[in-house]
Amino acid sequence: MKNLVKRVYVRKKDRFDYKSKEVKKEIENLLKIKLEKLNIYNRYDLEISDENLDKAINNVLSERNLDYVYAKDEAKKLEDSFESALAVEYLPGQFDQRRKGVLDTLDLILDEKTDCKTATVYEFSKLSENDLKKIENYLVNPVDSHKIDLKEMPESLDTKREKNLENEIYDGFINYSDKEISDFVKDHDLAMDNNDLKMVRDYFKKENRNPNETEIKILDTYWSDHCRHTTFNTSLDIDIKAKTVLDEAIKNSFEKYLKMRDELDIKKPINLMSFGTILSKYMRSKNDFDDLEVSSEINACSVYVKVRVEKDGKENLEDYLLMFKNETHNHPTEIEPFGGASTCLGGAIRDPLSGRSYVYQAMRITGAGNILEDVDKTMEGKLPQRKISKLAAKGYSSYGNQIGLATGFVKEIFHEGYKAKRMECGAVIAAAPKENVKRLTPKKDDIVLLIGGRTGRDGIGGATGSSKSHKLTSIITESAQVQKGNAPEERKLQRLFRRSEVSKLIKKCNDFGAGGVSVAIGELYDGIDIDLSKVKLKYEGLKPSEIAISESQERMAVLIDKNDREEFEKYCREENVETALVGVVTDTNRMRMFYEDKKIADISYDFINTNGANRNAKVHFVSEEVPKYLTEKSDNPKYFYEKIKDLNVISQRNLIEIFDSTIGQNTVLQPLGGKKQVNPSQAMVAKIPVNEGKSKTASIMSYGFDPYLSEKSQYLGGYYAVIESIAKLVSVGSDLEKIRLSFQEFYEKMDNEKSWSKPLKSLLGAFEVTNFFKMPPIGGKDSMSGSFEDLNVPPTLISFATTTEDIENIKSNDLKGKGKIGLIRAKYNSDMTIDLDHFKNLLEKLIKAMRDGKIISTIALDNKGILANIYEQALGNSNFTLDFDNLYTPMFGSFVVEYVEDLDFVEKIGEFSKDLIVNEEKLDGEKLEKSYLHELDQIFAPKEEIPYEKIDQKEMKVSLKSKKPVDKVKVSILAVTGTNCEWDTKKAFEKYGAEVEINLFRNLDKKAIEESIENLSKSIKSSQIFAIPGGFSMADEPDGSGKFLANIIRNKKIKDAIEYMLDENDGLIIGICNGFQTLIKTGLLPYGKIKEIEEDDPSLTYNTNDRHISTIVDTKVLNNQSPWTSGLDLDVTYKIPISHGEGRFIVNEEKYKDLLENGQIFSVYEINPNGSDYNIEGILSKDGKILGRMGHVERLDSDLYKNIYDKKEQKIFENAINYFKK
Repeated sequence: MKNLVKRVYVRKKDRFDYKSKEVKKEIENLLKIKLEKLNIYNRYDLEISDENLDKAINNVLSERNLDYVYAKDEAKKLEDSFESALAVEYLPGQFDQRRKGVLDTLDLILDEKTDCKTATVYEFSKLSENDLKKIENYLVNPVDSHKIDLKEMPESLDTKREKNLENEIYDGFINYSDKEISDFVKDHDLAMDNNDLKMVRDYFKKENRNPNETEIKILDTYWSDHCRHTTFNTSLDIDIKAKTVLDEAIKNSFEKYLKMRDELDIKKPINLMSFGTILSKYMRSKNDFDDLEVSSEINACSVYVKVRVEKDGKENLEDYLLMFKNETHNHPTEIEPFGGASTCLGGAIRDPLSGRSYVYQAMRITGAGNILEDVDKTMEGKLPQRKISKLAAKGYSSYGNQIGLATGFVKEIFHEGYKAKRMECGAVIAAAPKENVKRLTPKKDDIVLLIGGRTGRDGIGGATGSSKSHKLTSIITESAQVQKGNAPEERKLQRLFRRSEVSKLIKKCNDFGAGGVSVAIGELYDGIDIDLSKVKLKYEGLKPSEIAISESQERMAVLIDKNDREEFEKYCREENVETALVGVVTDTNRMRMFYEDKKIADISYDFINTNGANRNAKVHFVSEEVPKYLTEKSDNPKYFYEKIKDLNVISQRNLIEIFDSTIGQNTVLQPLGGKKQVNPSQAMVAKIPVNEGKSKTASIMSYGFDPYLSEKSQYLGGYYAVIESIAKLVSVGSDLEKIRLSFQEFYEKMDNEKSWSKPLKSLLGAFEVTNFFKMPPIGGKDSMSGSFEDLNVPPTLISFATTTEDIENIKSNDLKGKGKIGLIRAKYNSDMTIDLDHFKNLLEKLIKAMRDGKIISTIALDNKGILANIYEQALGNSNFTLDFDNLYTPMFGSFVVEYVEDLDFVEKIGEFSKDLIVNEEKLDGEKLEKSYLHELDQIFAPKEEIPYEKIDQKEMKVSLKSKKPVDKVKVSILAVTGTNCEWDTKKAFEKYGAEVEINLFRNLDKKAIEESIENLSKSIKSSQIFAIPGGFSMADEPDGSGKFLANIIRNKKIKDAIEYMLDENDGLIIGICNGFQTLIKTGLLPYGKIKEIEEDDPSLTYNTNDRHISTIVDTKVLNNQSPWTSGLDLDVTYKIPISHGEGRFIVNEEKYKDLLENGQIFSVYEINPNGSDYNIEGILSKDGKILGRMGHVERLDSDLYKNIYDKKEQKIFENAINYFKK
């Protein structure tokens, strides 16, 4: 008999309900609606038996010590009591991470098949219909969610979807008139234009048949601007008539470009793309580009590098591929900020990941309007700027934090033009041993496997949608284009591809970015058969055309030899990755799609690869004057009180801290450094990760771009974007060897002759500098739809610069207060370009002085002006005295340095001092600091700053030597879907000689769960130490961290194994972050045994600022008398990375006294960031054998965090190993 649907409401107890408080404050402040009450509930409709409902409630849906629960009849009574309410759920087809978390965890603990539907319900005090509608409009984004009937109760959750083979044939299409072609384009909202569709008509006329829906959508996707760069490949008629001195510079650059074309004998028409690619072609023709990897498969910029690797005390050079990629998701983020931004990063990751490289660091550059403006000033058809900004930051950070990708640099750029369309740009850097990457030509009968996530309606039309301008209706009509990312699923692919035995089996690979199956598989080889019926779906009912073009995330198309299938699928099962054989290579030169035996599409690659009709445009060159923006000067220090409040000057600390910057044990420079961690790094730097040994080589990435310069002069905007990106690399220690670039272009729709002039001039400016330095752009991404009504984005060309450097040469930008303040001044020409020969000479002198230790800090000057640049790098370290006549005008190409020896190319302009004095005017440092650090607090909540109050606890008296010593200590690490710190934890133990086994818990089906439980129990029993590392198990769903892990621990076999290890092996347990949450939720902490959790037990819950916090905290150890903590210094400050959203330790007074009595408090925050009771960071079990903490001590190592000072090693891993030594 089928189970009836049961309804359950869960909400946080008042003390922990920070989400409701935050939303209430937002509504009252922004909508001006006074609320007496606001409670937020998670609602679950479950198809489950009565006997299993309690298990689901107590083990999955709620926690006794944190939540109120209302089930069945109580749920109905609750609904009846609401005075005003709003119930919201995702639109059909949108990925629901909470639902997945519920079902995956229920699968772990129940034998019956269950189903679930989730919603969020807002309960208000009595509201007018008008106020309730205002709140609905603010809270509900129609792109991904909708309001539902509060009390409607489904009888069943079975949607009864069946196969759908609908594939309309467009009868009469091959005989359409030009008018009918035009109408077809409009009626079907195609991205292609009339001329493209005429080509399609003529092609199918030759095929002697009419096309079907799938074929039209495949071609529309393949030929979209997103996929084929229509705008950048448009043939241009260019005539530059110089009227000004700046025009002469532009014309001169164009003539250099033409001369290079002549040398290369290029006959193709000029297009925008050629300005970015010509230097690379030129250098290759001169055999001056031996580090570039050349392959038809490359999805990211890829260069050969040498990595210094230290093993067993010896250093060797190893061959690696370094890959980097930038990506925008402007349109998706504009209409659905969380999903658009999260999949921006997901898409950027998958490009180099498909190249079999490991992605280890990310950069985020975004563009927004005024996020402080009132919500009622929001343009019609738009979301409020503050909402876009907050949700986009949450989306991007959530994805990166979950997948385990360190974000090394975050910058939001503010310009009113980005109200036309938000800029959401991500850049990533990746690496792989050269020997792991095979680029092989496919042959007939090779097979294509689709691996990873399943396919749904989310992301249908993403490629074509991103190629269109934003319209008033976009926010309502384009929901299917926006995907919901599933970061834990992509983490599985990262693990899989990092295995060399897997990587070496792959001939070619493509990620499911724009175009889905049709493009990802179609691009692998010109001759392929695809069986759409084999594509695994999230749900039945998708039409063939939907399966063909859905861009559902976290999938890869892998082309391998058919004889390698069994081995490859075995590795996939080991990594918990689903596979399906969906394609076969043929010699037909056609893309053919089938659904079982029915042919769905059949198109010649000769036709697909035409990329549609040729595009031609005439460029009306728009003359440029030298902008006053670069020439006007001011020496008035009092103006700094206003300048410091500029959105582009103020600190973005609270925004930056949302992004995990330390995961991976590779970060060399923190995004914020200095004594108070408020000084922003000008570039991101990370060790290139190696599989064995210790890396001594770092990658560096920077960016350059100023929208205010670019809107006034596109030529100088592109020119100085490159200059700035190079200067920032040098500022942190790079030399000039083998700097490589990638551009991101974002412009208005090219709908008139003058508009073409903007990207042309930007690219010519960039070409002038790259040509001089022979630093070619080897990749890029263009987005040419930045228009909304009459508003356009500022002309945007971002230069991303990348290189590698020895770690010893890396220097931080923060001013140390130990030398003098000097200026290295670039020589500016009359057209406000710089003397590039002089600039290069200055760079070479600067690099030498930095290497010689004569310059200890360097700041590449940017658009903030010299005073702001100095201030942001001195704050918290030292005040200064400055004497200079140009405080606010950008001086791109110049540097401020802190020098300890006089140098002939450095002009002294200041010194460090007790007070802040500028041009003999003493400034109010406290007032400036408040404006600089706290202007954005209303958008991105600050962390707590609660000082530690002394705690006296009793000494713990336990044995510091094991009764069961061993020669080799074995460590068992548990990793599940969402774990992301297993490698860092493994390295931390191996450093001290442990033998470490990572046990990946697989849950694709019941058999995999049973095998995983069996394997894990055996591993634990044979180990001395059991470790549960950090991460986001099941994406911290449903509504809380560690629930999936806790239910593994409660399994009888695992429980017995843990008890055996603790008793028979005298074993130890550690849980960090997500692992600490697991130990708390199972009773292992503080009780030392697995038990049912009671209402008064300690817990870990959401940070009081209701956001993720990633920073390095000062901690103090209170216990140094346990196996883990023996010998730690009670009198020093230990700096430990944290990265969590649920790190607030909660304990009542009675249990707190028990902790004190037993000496169980291990560590406290000196300044509490998350609201933890008594500043507690970590605790121990009574016997000292189980340690749980939020701080990521496993992420500490030498050569890391160079801009964080006075770091001391906390030897808890060494202590644990020594505990078992004979």
